[in-house]
Amino acid sequence: KALDWESAGYDMPPMEWHQKLKEAREMRTSSDEESQKKAPLIFDCRNDYETSVGTFEGAEPLDTENFRDSWDVFKDKLEGKPKDTPIMTYCTG
Repeated sequence: KALDWESAGYDMPPMEWHQKLKEAREMRTSSDEESQKKAPLIFDCRNDYETSVGTFEGAEPLDTENFRDSWDVFKDKLEGKPKDTPIMTYCTG
């Protein structure tokens, strides 16, 4: 099934991104297991060189040299995750 780009998310404004990262950190560090399960997955979609400069707290680098390699990595990282798991991604554009 082809990706429906109309429902694929949106470019989050910086202040909202900052707030979502803060909320994600609170969810991940919560003593409530249910809250931890609902925390978004955060992926750094930049290449290895850019990722080596630093990442946002809680972000998981894809460890790729080229963006075109990202899709296979995403497939592996999302295997077994519930379809409604929130996902946040970022790159340098």
